[in-house]
Amino acid sequence: MILDVLVADDEPPALAELAAFLQSDARIGAIHRAASGADALRQLSASAVDAVFLDIHMPGISGFDLARALERFAQRPAIVFVTADEAGALEAFDVRAVDYVLKPIRPERLRRAVDRILAVRQGTESDEEADAETVPVSVGQTVRLVRRGDVRWVKAEGDYSRLWTAAGHSHLVRMPISELEERWASAGFVRVHRSYLVHVDAVTEVRLTGSAPAVVLAEVELPVSRRLIPAVRSRLVRTDRR
Repeated sequence: MILDVLVADDEPPALAELAAFLQSDARIGAIHRAASGADALRQLSASAVDAVFLDIHMPGISGFDLARALERFAQRPAIVFVTADEAGALEAFDVRAVDYVLKPIRPERLRRAVDRILAVRQGTESDEEADAETVPVSVGQTVRLVRRGDVRWVKAEGDYSRLWTAAGHSHLVRMPISELEERWASAGFVRVHRSYLVHVDAVTEVRLTGSAPAVVLAEVELPVSRRLIPAVRSRLVRTDRR
């Protein structure tokens, strides 16, 4: 599959470098260039592309503004942010960006972003690629990228969710558990309670009878809602969970 793309950056050297790196990738076809968010929006309104590579901080219409505007498009292109701003990763997750590439750009990192775009568009993302998907989480004044494959269970905390990893660490993300349930269902996560989402491979024991239905992970026991017992039984109580 050949991807037609648009790149947008208000700094001409950065725009030229990004376009040159993409041009060297045989999977990239036409490359449209935009020197501002407004210019990018005009071009995208006139002709469709498969993916956009956006700087965040552009005068007028920022990269995030443009990403939100693209939600109204009938055929929304895949979005990759290419920026020096580490702090924008959380908002990029909110606008459903496929990837978040930090400057200075490394060609191999950009190629991985193209891999991600192709996997998403073709619906052929492998288990390894799916587990490698990262979730940006705030740690003090910095942003850390947590691999989805390292997450064992999730607890709802209002409009936020707390991710618990195999290492026993927890991270708060600005996303409700219902949205994570929808986005991660195909990656092996199952809702067991209004407050809990678990990865099927992390479950070591399932108890669905008696007065206190529960699933057991190595480090914790989580309750199972009675209304969810049929769905939990379907996903977890079988020899081959995959």
